[in-house]
Amino acid sequence: EPTTVWKFIDVLLMHFCKKILLINLRVKIIFYICSIIIVSMATDHFPLPKNFLSNTNSFANQYFVKYAWTITSGLNALFIYYTSSIFFCGEMWGTNRSLLRLAFGTMWWYICSIIFELIGYKYGLCVGGNQNSFNKDVCSGRWVSFSVSDRLFVLFYGMLMTLEEVRSLITWERLHDVIFKNDPNLLISSKLSENQIEKTKKLYVENVTRVRLTVMILTVLIIMLDFSMIVSILYFNNMPQKLAASFFALLGWLLTYKTWFRKKSKLWSPGSPGDNMFITIR
Repeated sequence: EPTTVWKFIDVLLMHFCKKILLINLRVKIIFYICSIIIVSMATDHFPLPKNFLSNTNSFANQYFVKYAWTITSGLNALFIYYTSSIFFCGEMWGTNRSLLRLAFGTMWWYICSIIFELIGYKYGLCVGGNQNSFNKDVCSGRWVSFSVSDRLFVLFYGMLMTLEEVRSLITWERLHDVIFKNDPNLLISSKLSENQIEKTKKLYVENVTRVRLTVMILTVLIIMLDFSMIVSILYFNNMPQKLAASFFALLGWLLTYKTWFRKKSKLWSPGSPGDNMFITIR
């Protein structure tokens, strides 16, 4: 069958998306931590001139950053729903279990938001009042708090979560090879019935366009998160505040995706992205 123009564009776009989404995450983390340290050291001593990027009333700051977690978790929920319904042969328990990763991620975001408020209340400097004031309430002057960059935290943590979730694209492509190419290096699990296998094939055909569209939207999301993170590093908060936010983002990522989610046998573990009951790698 000859390749159409639209098919060629689709293949090209997916190739670009995978280049963005399947990047080496450790390299990206090192890049951002180094950028926070080096760039912030410079901007803390030599602040950049104010412009539309630093304007808190701009569209990006008022809407995208403000609702970044809602947007990120919502798009990831769509991606998880479409892919996990196929990974688990249409069984809702598998989809619900996979969606628990977002629930636990939201819990961490909420817990950290409370911690940041407590830090800002407890740690700071009383300007124009009693220098020995130990919290905001007893300060008779202006309380300058140590404000952990919640902006950078939500962007960084959202990026880490998204890049972990989209790694299930590797499993998705392997599943395609099993169904349509009969790849000899992959075997269909012997635990599945013929009805489950046929149901999965049908779901794959129904959802393939939705998955590809969601992947393209997630690519745009990652680009926006990257851009917003760079703006945050350049214009908002100082280096200690940004490093503290990065610490909490990385801690949540390490505790969940790199530790707990990998322990499939443990109670309440939702499993890692790409876990499935359909294929076994020979």
